[in-house]
Amino acid sequence: MLSYLLFTVVAVIPFLSLVINIHQDNSTLQEAKAAQYHEETLRNHVTLVLKHEIYIPLDDIVNLNTENEYKYLITTEPDDPSITFEINTKEIELVNTLEDGGDNINEDETENYSIVRVPDATDKDTVLTFAKMSSNAYARDHETNRWINPGDNWNRTMGIGWDSDGMRGHVFVDEEDSIVVLALKGTSIRFGSDTDTVRRDKLNDNMLFSCCCGRAGFSWSGVCDCYEKVYTCKHSCLESELCNEEIYYSIAVRTYEMIAAIYPTSHIWLTGHSLAGALSSLVSQTKGSPAIVFQAPGEQLAAKRLHLPSSRSGDTMVWHIGNTADPIFMGTCNGPMSICAIGGYAMETECHSGYECVYDNVREGTTMSIEYHKLSYVMELIEKSDEIPVCHRRQNCVDCYMWNYT
Repeated sequence: MLSYLLFTVVAVIPFLSLVINIHQDNSTLQEAKAAQYHEETLRNHVTLVLKHEIYIPLDDIVNLNTENEYKYLITTEPDDPSITFEINTKEIELVNTLEDGGDNINEDETENYSIVRVPDATDKDTVLTFAKMSSNAYARDHETNRWINPGDNWNRTMGIGWDSDGMRGHVFVDEEDSIVVLALKGTSIRFGSDTDTVRRDKLNDNMLFSCCCGRAGFSWSGVCDCYEKVYTCKHSCLESELCNEEIYYSIAVRTYEMIAAIYPTSHIWLTGHSLAGALSSLVSQTKGSPAIVFQAPGEQLAAKRLHLPSSRSGDTMVWHIGNTADPIFMGTCNGPMSICAIGGYAMETECHSGYECVYDNVREGTTMSIEYHKLSYVMELIEKSDEIPVCHRRQNCVDCYMWNYT
């Protein structure tokens, strides 16, 4: 009899826990309604995302601060795939005219243009603010020792995915609800303090940044079945695998769509470090929103496999902040004796979409090391420097040139 009672208690406790969690989620939605969110849209989008293991505690609203530096640019509508955009002198001049009242603008010139608010990637304080948000994406909440106050005017309104073993991050909103920043978490390693997402992070690294399913050598088994023979891989198979629910890209896009529904009139920006920097770039190219990212591995190959519009045209509002001593950012952390390969990571890509803003610390005597992939090191470079390095598009970059894709 006693054993039967114990069995009943053990069986009921998980059910009660589930009921409590459901009740808490319902309370969270009610608080969202009290905050004047659109209840029906919110419920639909939160339900959609929850199905893919995204947990969003809307009741945990913390007032934090940051510098809110940005500038305006005019760009073509990103929602129209037939129109590409380019940030050039003419568009900036049109913006200046608009700020002066717009009296000198020819309507024919602006017929295919809309005003998009983008972060100023040339401004040191702006880039450092994004770096702090990217760093905070590794922390569960503001009460952890790792949390960095990003400055005045920003509130953290949502934590994303912290009750799952997959994609995680935070959402920051300015005081006027005009700017929303989605900051995603990068790769967690097995020897770090947060190991819950290690398996899926590693799967995403090997899928997104390898030439073929993470098969970096003859002894590697790979993370998908697209490999055919030596240096030959099935291209359609790779494209299909990137849409697998284990890959964070589709979850990141759904999260963006949910945030856009909650803040329908706000400008949405993206940021992240390492794996999260690449994901932010892919979402940026999918949705036409700007992103400032840090130390991301080359994500251009994944963008092409996903058939993203900007991967074909070359136009994208992504700024990659990195340094030449980081082998992951530079695409040199590969080969059988590399630290990445020893750890089981096939980091074979080097080409980035958008702009590269690179600190050339190797020229100054720094030896290349995985230590310089840390976000804290890049933040030190930003803080010590007088200005952000000149950003440019890398021309004629090719990944996996030895491979044949059938």
